[in-house]
Amino acid sequence: MPRKKSPEAFFERGRDNGSEEKKGTVGGEEVQKTLQPKMELNYQRNLALCYHYETLHPGASPRDIKASKDFVRSLALGIEGSYGIDDPGMWTVVQYYKDFTAA
Repeated sequence: MPRKKSPEAFFERGRDNGSEEKKGTVGGEEVQKTLQPKMELNYQRNLALCYHYETLHPGASPRDIKASKDFVRSLALGIEGSYGIDDPGMWTVVQYYKDFTAA
């Protein structure tokens, strides 16, 4: 397994690979593309989960780290496993989290 890099080393490697020269590809405008049908369903599901969590926990905000951690913990504990295993796989939980943060 590769060694973990310090933040400085991480960004130095990026600069060495041309991050400074490729800044022209990053603009300040909002990206608006048509979502794929599956991604749209994921967004809707995750927004519904988030809105329901907010009704259960008034005042919860995604900007509050404790609320965000509790939300993800609640998500993880609510996911059903498969193949006869009660607990979900780690990657399923990670995917739910990624879908949530993308929504």
